[in-house]
Amino acid sequence: MFLFSSQMILFATSTAAAFMHVGIASAANTNPIHAGGASLHPSNGNIPVTTPNDRIASSMFGLRRTPVMSLQQKKQRIQYSSTVAMMRVNGGYIDDEGGVNGDEMGKEEREQDKPNTQNDAKRENMSPERRAEEMNRFYRDVPAVPHCELPRRFGEFEEEYTPEHGIVMVDNFCPYHGEYIAHMAREAYGVGVVNSLSEYLVGFLYNVRNETRHFSDRMPSLENVEEVMRWRDLIPFEIVAIYCESDSGLGEAEKLGLALGLYPDGCHDGYNEGRRDKFIMNQILSEEGMDTVRQTLCSSLEDAMTFASEELGIPSSIEENSSSSSLTSFPKDKKICVVKPTRGVASDNVHLCRSLSEVESAFKSIHGTPMFATTRNERNEQVLLQEYAKGTEYAVDIVTKNGQHKVAALWRYDKRPVNGAPVVYHGTELQPIDNTFTGDPRPENEERLLACDTAMRALDALGVRWGMSHNEVMVDSSQPNKMTAKLIEINCRQHNTDFAPLTSACVGYNALDMVLAAYLGDLDDLPPETLHLRLDWDSLPVLPTTQLNGAVVHLVCHVKGKVVELKHIEEIQALKSVVAMEIYPGFLEGEYVKPTLDIRSDAGWLHLINDDEKQFRSDYDRIVDLMPEMFVVD
Repeated sequence: MFLFSSQMILFATSTAAAFMHVGIASAANTNPIHAGGASLHPSNGNIPVTTPNDRIASSMFGLRRTPVMSLQQKKQRIQYSSTVAMMRVNGGYIDDEGGVNGDEMGKEEREQDKPNTQNDAKRENMSPERRAEEMNRFYRDVPAVPHCELPRRFGEFEEEYTPEHGIVMVDNFCPYHGEYIAHMAREAYGVGVVNSLSEYLVGFLYNVRNETRHFSDRMPSLENVEEVMRWRDLIPFEIVAIYCESDSGLGEAEKLGLALGLYPDGCHDGYNEGRRDKFIMNQILSEEGMDTVRQTLCSSLEDAMTFASEELGIPSSIEENSSSSSLTSFPKDKKICVVKPTRGVASDNVHLCRSLSEVESAFKSIHGTPMFATTRNERNEQVLLQEYAKGTEYAVDIVTKNGQHKVAALWRYDKRPVNGAPVVYHGTELQPIDNTFTGDPRPENEERLLACDTAMRALDALGVRWGMSHNEVMVDSSQPNKMTAKLIEINCRQHNTDFAPLTSACVGYNALDMVLAAYLGDLDDLPPETLHLRLDWDSLPVLPTTQLNGAVVHLVCHVKGKVVELKHIEEIQALKSVVAMEIYPGFLEGEYVKPTLDIRSDAGWLHLINDDEKQFRSDYDRIVDLMPEMFVVD
């Protein structure tokens, strides 16, 4: 257990100053790397290799004591680690399981939530029909009850109180995304929080995890008006906004907002399937006059083969497509067809096909399979085929308040062909959007501005007027005097990486605090004593000013087998730009590993920050060069 005390740290930018509540931890474990991860004592002077269970404390103590560090480097590391501490503090202590609890009641709840192994074993042996019958019984017999959390008054005695307003958090489970938003909503804005589970997540916990205690935390049946109103009447404050953390719950969250009457006059965008369905999404953008990829929905293999060959010019074999048949070779002139479901997450089941035989294989692997985020046993009866968009891929994180879009961060993806896969994430790097970063003109600036503008236009076309979005745009500047941008997709949720410490250190604020300011900043009953914890929306710029180089490096495993040694860890820790590092438990010594093929199978991550661009780039490249040798297998 790590105990926290409190202090204040100031982050200033050219347009706004944001005060953030941060914590300092004391570690009680001095063990080196072990099967469960690594712990770090404050005096050992190393950046640890961590697992999620201890990443919180280790990130805070990730300051290397080395005489070669400049004063500016020391300051930015202290700022980063303090920011991580702030993002992790959630009202008390962090337990050994990585869960955050603020009082003794948390311990009691954890005791009550321990699995009933006897019932779980029985459930595992049930037939699918019997499991469905039991699940329906739970829905019938266990009413949906809002799980409300109240804010606290600070003074001589801390006490909870019932506020006038609150927000609904759907599928809130990540400590550095949803849990942080919920905590700051209560502590900084003095509003209540209702935690609710989407129907999809309820089914996942039941069918995959054998959990049943969560049924009362589900949303009310949105088809039953009386049940929705009964659920609403149990909430002791007015709901003003809904935030959904998961991809799978986004549609239900939109419908819940409609049922609660938040649309059109509240902080809600109504329901639009085009915000999730990739085919409908591009169709809407095309109708609005935006550049989009060529696409079609195919119900049959014959339709897919016809579109791929006649519309996209995909040849019968790889050899006909280019002089190279390498799986990891993608020359600029190569024709590629993207085959994927209409809905998905994390590039799951997305295929880049260079021949008709690959198109056939990809189509068959998707057609008829369960649809992502379905609760009604829907199947992928149609498969989406699209033209492959070429260029530089950007991720634009945007927060929107009543139709006003503000970019929280712009990132560039570093995806490389490796391990037989065409595109594997190696890095996600913060990008400056103007010339203030170095004072020198940057030819990429027009490209970055176009990426931001394209994302904003797409949000307008899809009716997004509130909340956070993570948008991916491909910009092609290969043609002389012509630059084009095409939306890959929008996602009406947060960027699914631990971005906030990086952007808070490099930009001065983060999208999580921005969305709170958008949803709650205009309430008339905000506590004056926590003004310093809140952002002023009107003071935030439309485009952020990046003060430091920053990146998330995704560790790629290049081997298959049982890990017998981790190499180059000390060298990586000693790099001046590295401020945090985590190797996932499944890639530590003694574990059986496979090569990384996508973002879901990466081996860990690092955070890099440096004010010296040359040093930053050198450290980044060195880490990538070391990746093939990091994991030694027998």
